[in-house]
Amino acid sequence: MRGHRLRVLLLVVLITTAITIFLLSSGRLEERITWLANQPSGTSAFQHPESGRSDALIALISTAVLTPIAILIVMIAFMFLVGMFEGVLVLVHLPDWLSAPVVGLVSVVAMYLTASSWVPPSFAALTLVARAYIVFSHTNPPLFR
Repeated sequence: MRGHRLRVLLLVVLITTAITIFLLSSGRLEERITWLANQPSGTSAFQHPESGRSDALIALISTAVLTPIAILIVMIAFMFLVGMFEGVLVLVHLPDWLSAPVVGLVSVVAMYLTASSWVPPSFAALTLVARAYIVFSHTNPPLFR
């Protein structure tokens, strides 16, 4: 069972890497980021003339540091739920390999049903990160006198 989980995890990592490479190699990536940064929820962020660029850099660094931590926490929670459900399946004499697909399916359905509560804040956060990228990459650093 452990080797099976490792293969599934490797497959998920490979698919995610392939999708990321495809999206980053797209020639219109800058246009997409600009469109996202120009959404109404993010147009007023990082506009301060003295600290806007440094605030944008802090937002980008925070995103780069906290995103892998959040992904790790979600993966650990998923594995914990799979292990718990595996114990339930064994008690009712069903194969334990069903636990990962069932927990995955239930997670996807739960995300779909609760999308109205988490998609708008996630979109706003993504807009903020895109605005931070645009502000930091397209503005000149201040001159010290």
